[in-house]
Amino acid sequence: MSTHLRIGLIGAGANTRSRHIPGLKAIEDVEIVAVCNRRPGSTAAAAREFGIAKTYEHWQDLVADESQLLDIVRRAVAANPKAVADFKRGKTKAADAIKGAVMRETKGLAKMETVQQLVMAELQKQE
Repeated sequence: MSTHLRIGLIGAGANTRSRHIPGLKAIEDVEIVAVCNRRPGSTAAAAREFGIAKTYEHWQDLVADESQLLDIVRRAVAANPKAVADFKRGKTKAADAIKGAVMRETKGLAKMETVQQLVMAELQKQE
């Protein structure tokens, strides 16, 4: 089974631009979705040069972006209809199955507090 990997780059210096970015772009199922460099101008230049859609002025903003995690949460909700149905019937523990799916996909790297908030918000929309 192939997994689509979405990458945000922190740093886009000469070595990254000459080696890392071309190497990553050559790999099937890898997409560079964001970039951040020391200066906004060099960030914008790297984004233009390599067709990277999203730029950040500060690396902290790149790593704090929850939009990628929200995509994973939505897929986990869609892939677990029984857990969603159980949750709707008042079985709040059913949300744990979805949180577990998210943590597996993120290999445990997502903050559980953030996962909890996003999963609960998505489950509330299902009602």
